[in-house]
Formats: sequence, structure tokens, C-alpha cells
Amino acid sequence: MKILHTADWHVGRTVRGRSRADEHEAVLDELVALAEQEAVDLILVAGDQFDVQTPSAESEQIVWRAFSRLAAIAPVVTIAGNHDNPRRLEALRGLLATNEIYALGQVRPGTEGGVVTIETSAGDIAHIACLPFLHHRNAVRPDAIIDAQSTDLSMHEAYSTLYHQYAQFLLKEIYEVERVQGRQGHRILMGHVSTFGATVGGGERDIHILDRYAVDPSAFSIDWDWIALGHIHAAQQVANAPITSYSGSPLSLDFGEHRHKPQAAVVTLYTEQDPQIRTVPLTSGKQMLTLRGPASSLFETSPPGHAWLRVYVTGETLADTVPQLREHFGEALVDIRVEHQHDEIDEQGTDDRLQQSAAELFAQYCAEKGEHDPRIQSAFELLLDTVHQPESVVPDASATVLTTGQELR
Repeated sequence: MKILHTADWHVGRTVRGRSRADEHEAVLDELVALAEQEAVDLILVAGDQFDVQTPSAESEQIVWRAFSRLAAIAPVVTIAGNHDNPRRLEALRGLLATNEIYALGQVRPGTEGGVVTIETSAGDIAHIACLPFLHHRNAVRPDAIIDAQSTDLSMHEAYSTLYHQYAQFLLKEIYEVERVQGRQGHRILMGHVSTFGATVGGGERDIHILDRYAVDPSAFSIDWDWIALGHIHAAQQVANAPITSYSGSPLSLDFGEHRHKPQAAVVTLYTEQDPQIRTVPLTSGKQMLTLRGPASSLFETSPPGHAWLRVYVTGETLADTVPQLREHFGEALVDIRVEHQHDEIDEQGTDDRLQQSAAELFAQYCAEKGEHDPRIQSAFELLLDTVHQPESVVPDASATVLTTGQELR
């Protein structure tokens, strides 16, 4: 069985206020062409189709058009990521399913859509257990955040334990389906989550990739044939038993991702051997380039072609240097800063407050006030994340999910 694995489209993402709709349309065209060229049997989209939970009409049109075109090639299974609105995806489940697009916004038992079974014309079967983004507040209580006895390790254990329980529950339901049918299929777990050992891409939301909310891929049952993940933007394989991989984002989403090449993965599942994972570069999205140097050398640099450009000007500058550089580099230039001696600038795009997250700004504020209690930072991050998320639609941490047949409460 041949599968196209992709994730983290982030349709609607802008770069310093500039629309990237044309890029997204082009790169999704690339994905459609790849699925068609490879004659895939199944397409997995592991979350974060959108960049915000209230996408524009233009963004929705881009995403649903891509899904429709992909589904014309092979069945599509997708889940909500942390940037997606789970309720919006749930509202469309019935309509999407009529077009062989199987969507899940919240954790569900297998009998209620948590497991999607696909059979190819050749008779190969795949059982896809779907775990949409699991919000942290379903595993870690607010009182634990401010409890002096709580540690990052204890919060990680609570989150990771709940995640593995859900995965094991869905696997047991797959066992039962196979027992009833008398046939075994490929067992796939698709999730949107951070894992220990993964290398971040550089454009992920910091609060959602903390180690305290990561899971250990080696703790998954070896009965999974493959674990297909989204959330980390750099394509990679992070474990071998079972094989666990991120497809990566199909385009660079911010300047911090300049080291990672946009990709998708074509995965072939076999009956008696490990999956074969082949990454395919995607080139329709623009590069994210950074130039730094004195104005004289910058003026000697030719404007880039298919790229977005960030420029740091060092040394002495004249009053008209910045506007002249804007004219020199044209539309490609989206960010320009004059670098002074006291500035501390890194390569990750966090050199000024406009590019820093609220959590980072709050940490700086605490440091300036001499407040170093990490529990305050953790409580602020939880509060911030709660404000940015809709009311939870995921079963809470008290749910019992270890025994086949029990309902998720």
C-alpha cells in the first residue's frame, strides 16, 4: 500500500503581513501532482491545515479545493492540529465523508470515527487510528501548574500517559475489528504531537512543543506498523520500533525554518517488512533568506528570485539607507533592521519584540522585575493558551480508556 503523508500546511500564514495564498495554492498543486504521479492508495494529512482557528474565506477555499482534488485520487484521512478549530472540522465531517475525506477534530472511540479503515482495489487494508491534537489542559490541571511539588517531569508524565492510553485504546479496537473480520491490515497511528528526539523546524508555536507536553515514541506498542505525525515542521524519522515519522511542512513558514527543506513523504507499507519512507522535496514555496552586512555590500547583492528576504544593516548608515535598500531589493524585502552594537541578534528570527511570542515577552518582563519562579511562567503560558483555544472538545484526563469497549467520557 502506497501512502502520501503530509501535514502542517498552515494555509493563511503571512510573512510580515504579506499574503502567501499564491504560494500555498502552488505547493498544494505540487502535492496533488505528486499523489497522482505516485498513484497512491491513501493520503494522510496530519493536522494544521490552517494557520488560525478562524480562517478567512480565501484560506478555506484553498484548503477544501486541495482536499477535493486529493480525494479524487485516493481516500483522504485528516485530523485537527493545534492551529485548527476542532469544532469546525467536526461540523464538516459528514459532508466531507461523502467525498471520501475522513476528518476528525476530537478524540473519539474507533466505532465513532476514531479508526478509519481503507481497503484498496487490490484488497490491501489499512486501519488508521486518529489522534487529533490533545490539548494540555486535558492532562494537566491548573492547580498542578502552580503546585510547588509539580515539576516539568510530572506534567510530562501526565500528558504522555494520557496520550499513550488513547493510542492503546484505539489499537485494541483495531484488534477487535481484525478478529471479527478474520483479516489483518496495516495498523497506522496518525497524530499531531511533539515527540522526544524530534528536531524542531523553527516556526512552531513554542508553548505547544515544550518537553513537558511531548511523548516518548518508544512507549508506543510495537504492533503499530507505522506512526505518521504532524506538528514538527522538519521532515524526519524519530524512532524505529515502531517507525515514527514527521512529513514536515510543504513550505518554509518563517525565517527560523531556513535550514529545513519543505517536503512530503511517500510511504510504502509491506506485509512482512518495515515501511519504506521516501521524502520528496517541494519547491513551489519561496525560500526564507537573511542577509546581514554593511550597506555598501548589501547594495552589491542582487535581489533574490523566488524568496522572501530579511535584511540586517550593520555599521554606519545614512538617513536614506533603509528606503534605498527597500527600493533595491523590491517586493522580496519584507523585514529590514539597522543593527546597533547593543542589539543581540540570533538566526531564529527572535531579535525584536515584534517577532517574539507573548510567553517570551512575559519571561523577559519577569526577569526585569527580578521574578524567577518558573511556576509563574508556566501558569501564564497555560492561561495564554486557554485564551487562544476554544473550549475543549477532548475527553478529560479522568476518562477511562484502557479497556476495549469502554466509552471515552
